[in-house]
Amino acid sequence: MTHLILDGLAGHEALLRDKGLLSAYVKKLVRWLNMKIMAGPLVVEDTRIGEMAGITAVAVISESHIAIHTWPRREEWNVNVDVFSCRPFDCDAILRLLQQDWQMVKESHVVLERPLGDGVER
Repeated sequence: MTHLILDGLAGHEALLRDKGLLSAYVKKLVRWLNMKIMAGPLVVEDTRIGEMAGITAVAVISESHIAIHTWPRREEWNVNVDVFSCRPFDCDAILRLLQQDWQMVKESHVVLERPLGDGVER
């Protein structure tokens, strides 16, 4: 199982702020990965906590999940993306897509290969 985790500073303000665009973007990622949405995307905004207020979009896919978190009120436009799948996918291609679409100013990422039961010590 592959888990791509990206933390970045984005330059695409509309994607950070617009819940409709964020929902459409999650669907785009799912299509691009050739996966299937089982539930969602669910997009929620918490406006109660000042500059830490954020928007979260989550989709449950048949292969696991995709989650995007944005903080559009911060001076630096933070975005966090998780793509977790039990089916292999091209992490480099997804990273390029995310960097381009979000107009990343700066980003860091990690790719975890996670065990499926067998790799866990008992």
